[in-house]
Amino acid sequence: MPIDIWKEVFMNDNPEPRLVELFAKTVIMGPREALEEAARRVRYEAKPDTVIAWRDPVPLVAVSAIHYAEASSRLNIILVSGDPLIEALVESLQSVLHRVLVMPVRYPTGYGRETIREHIEKLLRFVRGASVKVVDVSDAPGIFGVALHRAGVRHYTIVRRKGYEVLLERVSM
Repeated sequence: MPIDIWKEVFMNDNPEPRLVELFAKTVIMGPREALEEAARRVRYEAKPDTVIAWRDPVPLVAVSAIHYAEASSRLNIILVSGDPLIEALVESLQSVLHRVLVMPVRYPTGYGRETIREHIEKLLRFVRGASVKVVDVSDAPGIFGVALHRAGVRHYTIVRRKGYEVLLERVSM
């Protein structure tokens, strides 16, 4: 049974994990074709200059498709380390996009002496230094939204899958 991976993952609110993995691998294999396909399916109310990539490949691909189609501005990617598939996806997209700045950030979730404070302070320095204006926080850990607000970011986008398209909806604070 053939599966339309774009319909099942890119435009579906609750895709199956195995299909999400297949979607990410498909994008890694052919990033240029994937961004062209995604650009036809994405609309936006505000164009984010930064995207947070953690677990879900769809926001990363959607924002990257906008920047690929317009080929105009630099894309900042805040990469939350931990998922090798997302890290490979970022590498693959980096090879196609013109101007990309990747900021790896750790988000410790387990026990231990490592605290999140140092990592959040590093994120704050990056956001202030890169003069970030609009951030896609669809795939961001909760504390990152607070940190971004503290750094002076007041405009955000969230990816909404509508079944026939993906919409980057603007949220301002």
